[in-house]
Amino acid sequence: MSALLLLTCLLGTEPDSLHRLALERALGAFRAAFLRADEKALDTLLADHYIHTNGGTGSVQDKARWLEYIRTRRAELASGRLRVDRYESTDVMVRWHSDGEAAVVSSRVVSEGSRDGRPFATRLQVTQVWVRSGGQWRRAAFHDSPLPGS
Repeated sequence: MSALLLLTCLLGTEPDSLHRLALERALGAFRAAFLRADEKALDTLLADHYIHTNGGTGSVQDKARWLEYIRTRRAELASGRLRVDRYESTDVMVRWHSDGEAAVVSSRVVSEGSRDGRPFATRLQVTQVWVRSGGQWRRAAFHDSPLPGS
């Protein structure tokens, strides 16, 4: 995820380069797994007490419910009902906390494609909370908000 090369570290103690690189890799692995709807990979990248909030609908899901969504997404991708032509994160900012053991990641996400033959284009402002547990970065929380004009 090349946008992470422009990390902004303003709060807390900035972690060493290995922590930063490990978070960057986890974010990239999460993005790739999400695009493939790889439930097994995503399960390992989520904290056990994960909270996913969708700002457009107000729905709040725990880890098990969000992984159910991923199974549905995988079926839609496999059948061709869902096609993702673009999925891009920009304006990535990282704020480090707890001496580099936690990070809040803010970005804009643009997604374009089609569902059931109807084109879609979404623009979201996204906030993620990542924590280091057992030497691995895991996403603990997510919230998105549609941007005007989406």
